[in-house]
Amino acid sequence: MSEKLYTDIKSVFPAGFAEQGFDPEISGKMKVLLNLLLEIQQAKEKVVLVSNFTQALDQFEEMCKIHEFKFLRLDGSTLLAKRQSLVDNFNSKYSPEFIFLLSSKSGGTGLNLIGASRIILFDIDWNPATDLQAMSRIWRDGQTRRVVIYRLLTSGTIEEKIYQRQITKMSLSDSVIDVQDSKKQFSLEELKDVFTLHEDISPESKGGAKEKKQKPPAQKNPNFQIGKLLEW
Repeated sequence: MSEKLYTDIKSVFPAGFAEQGFDPEISGKMKVLLNLLLEIQQAKEKVVLVSNFTQALDQFEEMCKIHEFKFLRLDGSTLLAKRQSLVDNFNSKYSPEFIFLLSSKSGGTGLNLIGASRIILFDIDWNPATDLQAMSRIWRDGQTRRVVIYRLLTSGTIEEKIYQRQITKMSLSDSVIDVQDSKKQFSLEELKDVFTLHEDISPESKGGAKEKKQKPPAQKNPNFQIGKLLEW
């Protein structure tokens, strides 16, 4: 069944798609990720790269090998006895490892990856706590540098809806558990929009949901320009 399904959908893949191997050209998000990593490497900072899926980590691992990024990996298959040694090696200022590949499901809690000052969430989870726990890996006691968090979301896809529902869940939690200011909560129309999939909105569409423009975080390295990431 799975082979037939794959055969049926193969026609929608880009021309020249290879069934095996890493190719950033098949994904806009992969292109942005690769350019982002190259910029962070020039800034001489370490980064944690997080995904919910081990298959995505496999792709990241191949990307690291192709571009000669030194890396460590921790996922569900990593022995418990090895996990702390991986963390200690990465946090060491003498460690050559540039990237820590992390599964959010197996390494989302209990890890202090303060050796990194940047974290990239490649995909998004329906449970906001999963992403919040992953973000907290580099913002821990002992961290002395400014932390930068990147969340990669593809516009015009289900990822936008997942992110909206994350915000809604956190807002409801604040209003029920933490008794926050009710003025900050969602209106009825906003809640309806959260549960409506606008299939007619393309990534380039100017209509649809309004987006709040945010200023990019200030960079310590003047050569680190986010605008370069979108030159593809």
